[in-house]
Amino acid sequence: MKHLFTVLWLFCSSAGAQTSLSEPNRVFDSGKEPTDTLASPVPNRTRLIKAGLTLPLFRQSSFAPTWLTAGLQVGMEQKMKSGFALVGRLETNYSFQKGIQLYTVEMPLGVRYYFSVGRHMRQRADRHSFFSHYVAFQTHNVLFANAQYNQGYRIRYDLMKYSRGQMLDHIVNEGEVNESFYFLQYGYFQVGSQLQLGVNKYLDIDATIPISPLIHHRGSYTLSTPSLVTIRYGLFW
Repeated sequence: MKHLFTVLWLFCSSAGAQTSLSEPNRVFDSGKEPTDTLASPVPNRTRLIKAGLTLPLFRQSSFAPTWLTAGLQVGMEQKMKSGFALVGRLETNYSFQKGIQLYTVEMPLGVRYYFSVGRHMRQRADRHSFFSHYVAFQTHNVLFANAQYNQGYRIRYDLMKYSRGQMLDHIVNEGEVNESFYFLQYGYFQVGSQLQLGVNKYLDIDATIPISPLIHHRGSYTLSTPSLVTIRYGLFW
């Protein structure tokens, strides 16, 4: 009986040692990390509401040097199909230069196509997430514009003859220009990227493709063109 207990004790001790030695082998048996693990999923949003600051850069005019501009905007994006989204915003912008200032209320409308580039982005749950790179076609629509200027400059004399994209042969305003409901003034293509910062903040940067045949101009003259580069920062819901 004593020998039987001795044999059983030796058997159990041997089995326990083999288990403890073989356990690590199961963890590192493959020799490399799995390659098919997906990145952290991004929620499949179909609608995005945004509000924040906007900084249009290189915004030009027929009557002033490049504008210095800052503004506020609220907007909404609605997914359609296969990465396409309708985009609409309401913007207020204040622009100025020496001797002239411009206040506008604008309503850009357009279509974006969101896409992913690179292995990490392609592994997301939604490859056409709002927080991706995009190409877009956008229209420039002015609901209201007010320009106030000093009449002492020669170029301001030309502005006195300006009316809705045209230069008339007689003076139509002095010291102030008002423009309203001037739709489809421009149509142009953009490339850009929209990033999610934290839980509910975004950064949206876009650039106009500067190819003249791809840009629609409704008039020969303008108070303000769309910006060549635009930076938007704010909150989203």
